[in-house]
Amino acid sequence: SSSADPDYCRRILVRDAKGSIREIILPKGLDLDRPKRTRTSFTAEQLYRLEMEFQRCQYVVGRERTELARQLNLSETQV
Repeated sequence: SSSADPDYCRRILVRDAKGSIREIILPKGLDLDRPKRTRTSFTAEQLYRLEMEFQRCQYVVGRERTELARQLNLSETQV
């Protein structure tokens, strides 16, 4: 680690698609070992409703978002 790096950074070596090794700088707080969140599998009905809402209004917020999430049995984040 270089003494010129800030305390909150760390350097790691990675191999790119061509096989070359490169050094990159990342925040120390970045947890590279945590498992990725599983991707949500929406039902056909959920997708249809979400797409219809998106066509009507690209940003569903507030009470509408809460109600749509409840109706589709999804979290507000998923909506």
